[in-house]
Amino acid sequence: MGSQVEFEQWMENPQYRNDQVKTLAGEEDLEKAKGILAGMVVGITEKHDLSLLVIRELLPQMGFDTSYRPIVNAARKVVDTRHLLEKHESRIRELNSLGIQLYEYAVNEIWPRQLARVDQPRLENELAGGGEPRGMTIIERIRLAASRAKRNLVYKPYVWFRQPRADGKRQQRMVETGDEASPR
Repeated sequence: MGSQVEFEQWMENPQYRNDQVKTLAGEEDLEKAKGILAGMVVGITEKHDLSLLVIRELLPQMGFDTSYRPIVNAARKVVDTRHLLEKHESRIRELNSLGIQLYEYAVNEIWPRQLARVDQPRLENELAGGGEPRGMTIIERIRLAASRAKRNLVYKPYVWFRQPRADGKRQQRMVETGDEASPR
């Protein structure tokens, strides 16, 4: 079980400050992170469903599956974090100022450019249930089935055959050659 760290200790740890900027740029360099982000397709959490459809439209070659079912975990312990935000909001903003600026850049500059490249009214109509069904199209279903078949018939067997056995040797597939089986 992991150790419990108080929120204040976690918040003050430099390792966690401006995490998104550091993840993109490799360092706390906002301009570098913006430059990298500018070349990406982004989704906005507050516009989750529309983001999925925008990503699908902008990256059709990816075969992005926009159908999903929200996961509801009734057993999950819900933690009310409002008191932490009320108590520490100004310090959180101070410690993550570059991350906040990167978020604002994504929302105010990249997201509107992406929306300009898609048929936003059609996507919003689809979200409202007036267009194509929200689920998978037949093409999307075929792509998903093909992907699963490749995973289960090619990739998983390949990985299984490449796994070391208990004696440290690799699995070897046996091929029938006449009366005996020989390693391939």
